[in-house]
Amino acid sequence: MQAEELIEMADQIACKMFSDAGGLGESRVWIHTKGRLISIPCKPNPALEPKMKALICAMIYAARKAGTFEGVVMMAEAWMSTTELSRPRSSVRPALDPNRKEIIILLAYGQDGKSKTRTRKIESWGGNRAIGPILEDFNKPGLVHESWLDAAFEDPTEEGNNGKQRAGR
Repeated sequence: MQAEELIEMADQIACKMFSDAGGLGESRVWIHTKGRLISIPCKPNPALEPKMKALICAMIYAARKAGTFEGVVMMAEAWMSTTELSRPRSSVRPALDPNRKEIIILLAYGQDGKSKTRTRKIESWGGNRAIGPILEDFNKPGLVHESWLDAAFEDPTEEGNNGKQRAGR
């Protein structure tokens, strides 16, 4: 599968989850392999987070090496701060920003390792939440994004691998 296909499927799933339950619940990584879909919750104890991320990347890497990898999607709710270009940039963390936006972040990697990202605004009214419009396409030419999932697309045996060089990027 290609990242574009996966991001569209993830978007439909996120909209359905919001329609049914009013949110995504916990963040998740969905690993697609031939004949299997592995869903992994990603809100562990902070002390275990590095091990969880390493394990997920190792699972993806192993599936790629075995020829069974078809794609991976990460879905999460988050807060995002925005600034207007005419105003000085604020260094307030989104959790403390009174003007923050509540969003959904979708990140997909296709079988070829290429990625696609989508964010949607979460709309709230009268205690109800729903998915709003797409805020911004993070795949504009020249814009680079990084994720801890990038490590799954690197060769761990490659000498000098700095975590920023990924095939297909």
